[in-house]
Amino acid sequence: MTASLRSCSVPVIALGGITPDRVPRAAEAGFAGVAVLGAVWQAEDSPTEALERLLKACEQHAQARG
Repeated sequence: MTASLRSCSVPVIALGGITPDRVPRAAEAGFAGVAVLGAVWQAEDSPTEALERLLKACEQHAQARG
């Protein structure tokens, strides 16, 4: 699947089961981004805090990649 993502001429978004710990793997697989719904609306604390964790995971991965 990774090879087909890299050869795709349009951005591909990962959808389904995305959690903060899965963000780096999705990015490394070649996805252009992630879309979340369940991780935010089914959060144990609040949707806002869940979204902040996901954004932090994206930022940390981007910084680690340079």
